[in-house]
Amino acid sequence: MRLILETDSKKRPVAQKSYNGVMGFRMARGNYSDALLSAIFKKIFKRLNLIDFTVTHPEPLVVGMAKYFLNNELNVAFAELFNNGFLLFLKKKDANGKLTGIKYIRKAQATQSLNEWSYEGQELEIFYSDTYEIFGVSDAVLLKDTLKAIDNSLNASQTVIKRLGAVIVGTPEQPAQNPQMVQIDKDTKDLLEKDTQNDYGMLDEQKQFMFLRRPLKLQRIALGGKDLLITENVEMFTKILCDNMDIPYDVMAMSGQSTFANQEQAEKSMQDTAEAFVSKIWTFFNVMNISFDWTVNNNKYGKK
Repeated sequence: MRLILETDSKKRPVAQKSYNGVMGFRMARGNYSDALLSAIFKKIFKRLNLIDFTVTHPEPLVVGMAKYFLNNELNVAFAELFNNGFLLFLKKKDANGKLTGIKYIRKAQATQSLNEWSYEGQELEIFYSDTYEIFGVSDAVLLKDTLKAIDNSLNASQTVIKRLGAVIVGTPEQPAQNPQMVQIDKDTKDLLEKDTQNDYGMLDEQKQFMFLRRPLKLQRIALGGKDLLITENVEMFTKILCDNMDIPYDVMAMSGQSTFANQEQAEKSMQDTAEAFVSKIWTFFNVMNISFDWTVNNNKYGKK
């Protein structure tokens, strides 16, 4: 019988058809990086939501549509720019080519052709991120391996530490003697297992032991978190992610060395990250003669 280990449930049935007598397995996998990325986005959204905008343009409808985008769709636009590497805008013009409105179009609503994006038959204006212009891919694609490494590290933590626990090796105290297997009753076996578990950190799931007649030296030789450097790896890849998104690592509060003062300063510096994104939108709008100013309003939600 051939044993196939396939983590993709869609590919496994195809693989099973190619062999006779196949047993397939599905391994559990957690998308921890999604939660980490969501936490970063929320911290940026929090700062974007504190900004008040004042838009100026000769056409009142353009002013209203631009303000709607800035006040209601800026968060989604930030996430789409990270994920796709570009934003799509529909410019509405009259018969004379004068701008009469502007509307933010999500990628899912648009249609892609050879060299352009369109919405309901109208060509869209494209705003590219710096990463896309330099590398030709979005930040999400560029950081794919980093996000995958975070998932792999934390999945390894789940598997190695919580399921496998520690590795215990028993070596004879007198190597010259021949080892002899002995039969022991259940109560004695349970007692030996409990003592080993208490003394060497074994888990409840680990119940398979082979005890020898001769005295053994039991030694814990590996801990998953220590030997695989899981904690250090997660911290390193999270720092790479934060640095790419211009987020202070201390704002994530994942480092045990971060002080309250460091975290407070990091939270304040998040405003610079939010305004850097707004300034890029300002440059794009300014080309269309749409100008806007902004102020940070920490009392926006009625807080005094």
